[in-house]
Amino acid sequence: MNLIIGANGFIGQHLHEYFRDNQEPVHGTFFPASAGDSHLSFFDVTKPLADQLKHVPPFQRVFLCLQQGTLDDCKRSPTSTSAINVRGLIRLLKYLQQHGGQPIYLSSNVVFAGRHARYHEQSRLNPNTEYGRQKAAVEKYIRRHFRQYCIARLTKVYNTDATDTYLFYQWLQLLRRGRSIRAVTDQVISPIWVTDVARSLSLLDPTEQPGIYHFTGPDSGSPADYAERLARHFHLNTGLIEKRVSKDFTWLEERPRWQVLDDRATRRRLPVRPATIESAFAQQSYASQVPHDMLLT
Repeated sequence: MNLIIGANGFIGQHLHEYFRDNQEPVHGTFFPASAGDSHLSFFDVTKPLADQLKHVPPFQRVFLCLQQGTLDDCKRSPTSTSAINVRGLIRLLKYLQQHGGQPIYLSSNVVFAGRHARYHEQSRLNPNTEYGRQKAAVEKYIRRHFRQYCIARLTKVYNTDATDTYLFYQWLQLLRRGRSIRAVTDQVISPIWVTDVARSLSLLDPTEQPGIYHFTGPDSGSPADYAERLARHFHLNTGLIEKRVSKDFTWLEERPRWQVLDDRATRRRLPVRPATIESAFAQQSYASQVPHDMLLT
């Protein structure tokens, strides 16, 4: 049985759907209570765990997809976010140590400062954001206390529909309406499609192949580069893309310049071949959603 903690979140939801679509046994939880789903069980990592888990079918792999807050949320409210993201998850990890269960933890490239593009699976952690420090704290606990575990570090994760938590879908919606968008030129990202993330996570085996994995896109560039690629792919007006630098935005937490990971070791271990953004949108037939009169001829 696969247990997904945080199956109502962006990645957790798609992982849950992937298992169900492939007839793999899965049980998912949701948090907070306002995010209820009839297919999921409410689960609060800050409350007593045994009573909440006694109705869950026996499980082996435990996907820790729960994440409270964005980079700016964690900067703004470090105490309340770490209560869930760090202390709450470590409480759950201690429970797994006693009762069984192999953690698969979803981490991030921001466990590194982002000063270069060569961070590999064994690179020393050096986060410079509160979000990254919280992720690093859980990583360290898992590596110290478990032998059978997987840590999946992810770069930017996007989708090709309205569930997208990054910007691609929003950009396309604006561009096709003839509205301008702003895109950064002084950051480097390597976005990965959430469908590829779900497929890759399903391959992780803490028993046979424990350790750290890097899941990243097949290429990299600035957000402005990707905005232009999407516009050209759908024959939209690239002149509507306003190229900006990071200081033009009012983020609370400074974004790393290099938001990429070295995934060569992961690719040697797993058959991971992520799609390009053009291929991902083509597979979802996004073009059919774009009215003909919004396309440039």
